[in-house]
Amino acid sequence: MAENKSKQISILSKVASTQQRRLVVQNYCLIWLDSNIDKYSNDCQNTLEQLRSVVIDINIFTDVDQCVDFLTDIDDDKVFMIVSGTLIEYIISSIHEILSLNAIYIFGDKIAIDKEWIKQWPKIKSVHTQITSLCEALQQAAKQCDQNLVSISFIPTSHGTINQNLDHLEPSFMYTQIFKEILLEMNYDKQSINDFTTYCRNGDYGSLSNIKRFENEYCSTSAIWWYTYPAFIFSMLNRALRLMEADRIIKMGFFIRDLYYQIQELHHLQFHNHHGEPLTVYRGQGLSMRDFEKLMNTKDGLVSFNCFLSTSENREIADGFVETVLTDPNLIGIIFKMTIHLSVSSTPFAAIDEVSYFKTEQEVLFSMHTIFRIVDIVSIDNNNRLYQVELRLTADEDQELRTLAEYIRNETSASTEWERLSKLLVSIGQHEQAEKFFKMLLEQTSDEQKHGLLYNQLGYIREHQADYEKAIFYYNKSLEIRRKTDPPDYSALVTCYNNIGEVYRNLAEYSKALSFYEKAISIQESTVSLFPPSLPASPYHNI
Repeated sequence: MAENKSKQISILSKVASTQQRRLVVQNYCLIWLDSNIDKYSNDCQNTLEQLRSVVIDINIFTDVDQCVDFLTDIDDDKVFMIVSGTLIEYIISSIHEILSLNAIYIFGDKIAIDKEWIKQWPKIKSVHTQITSLCEALQQAAKQCDQNLVSISFIPTSHGTINQNLDHLEPSFMYTQIFKEILLEMNYDKQSINDFTTYCRNGDYGSLSNIKRFENEYCSTSAIWWYTYPAFIFSMLNRALRLMEADRIIKMGFFIRDLYYQIQELHHLQFHNHHGEPLTVYRGQGLSMRDFEKLMNTKDGLVSFNCFLSTSENREIADGFVETVLTDPNLIGIIFKMTIHLSVSSTPFAAIDEVSYFKTEQEVLFSMHTIFRIVDIVSIDNNNRLYQVELRLTADEDQELRTLAEYIRNETSASTEWERLSKLLVSIGQHEQAEKFFKMLLEQTSDEQKHGLLYNQLGYIREHQADYEKAIFYYNKSLEIRRKTDPPDYSALVTCYNNIGEVYRNLAEYSKALSFYEKAISIQESTVSLFPPSLPASPYHNI
């Protein structure tokens, strides 16, 4: 009995705490409004357990006014709402037009509501007396929501070239590309999985049963299965990539790497030396009015899906997603028709039915950051809310793709991938995430040379926050390590002295700044043949 009571309090504390912290890891949350909820009953506890297998963030209300206030404060997430049959007629006119409200489900033991009345309110999706059918409906709605909210970047052309538009590239486009390059080079072990599951438990980011199962059963060859399994992994990863949540992307780095390489391995097995007919796959989803306008302005340009991209060889699967979209007046239904020429080298993709949780969807999964060219955009059946967009997968030798890659390298030019990431995170204002990342790397490596590099990046981050004392502390830690390097890394020493000089210049301590610049110049002049023709942030220029 005591154990059951403890479990009830634990569940309720989790539910209540979400209303305070709002640290959402999915693209959606759930509100449950019922004036007769008995929070401590076994029935309520069982219902909550089942609901949390679909939606992690559950917010319970018995008071209508408090519920409406909470709902109107939500901006970034989609909201699913469960309302009792006794309250739905009372509250519907107050909430139906709230943009963040995605769907309403009526739930209770005995419900007597006129079906014709329900038809007046499109956001009321269904009526349920059993929790099982309610969870199934929520699962489908959650899947549709995730489908519509993938991260997409549009890169328009101008007179056949993208050069004029490069300085307007969306940050998410560069961010996910660089993150992918870095994460694929990292080494992970069992501890990475343990760190992730601990992170999920501490943050209450999934049902305990799913977290425990992941911890016990996950291995690199099961990444696709877990990605397609209807639990917390899929929505957590895609939300993190969409909102550029660096800390979560880093925590899931091992999974991103495993998923990429499993797709790559399957791609090699399925399409190695394949020179047959092009492969055509489909994807149905909704686009916001804003993204649809970007799409229409990007014909003949490029579109990047900054996530792992789910498609199907079966057009009917895509049609099914779009049918639901058309019930939402705030979305435009899109059928992406994607053509892939198998003889050209490009982003890895693979048919995954044999290793997926879902065995019958004829799914083809593309690895993260896949780029297509927009070939054509046409309305379907003259419907101005339904379009087919024909895409062609870009080849590695595509000139505009090479231009993009070169631009990203130049914009984040640095001697290492870590420096590139640091510059990018700082440029988009994610200083805290950047510092967390490099401190985590410090803990994970025993390589002294890497420690010197990482301390330098921490100094760079603090310098750009105008925390000059802390910047000097980190730069000096880096300098101390690099002085002991054998053989000496003269370029790194010049960078250290130059960076410290820059900080002192910002502090208006010009004599100290000059002293460090001169040390940098002295090393550079005595080892001139070791330096590239153009050294970034030259101490000569700073003087």
